[in-house]
Amino acid sequence: MMVWAAGLSGCAAGSDPVGASKASPIAPGVQTCRPDSALLAPQPAPDCGFVRANLKTLDPDQWARLKLAYELKCYKDAEKTVRNRLKLLQASCEVTSAQ
Repeated sequence: MMVWAAGLSGCAAGSDPVGASKASPIAPGVQTCRPDSALLAPQPAPDCGFVRANLKTLDPDQWARLKLAYELKCYKDAEKTVRNRLKLLQASCEVTSAQ
């Protein structure tokens, strides 16, 4: 009974949810940002772990340096990708004023 009463009160005169959105327009000159949905999708974490089996032909110290160099480059590349994506997102939301 309470649910029915609450639903009926939404139909009362003066409670127009559609008209309410029309009554409060966005301030003039302000644009809403509608970026590409691909830019808003969450990115997976970078997979920079070197999973290749340890080679017995390399010196362990040399192997560790090569592995670290690979992982460092991978994380740097992932950071560049994230920064480029952020720049695209910011550029899509910039307000350009025609003067």
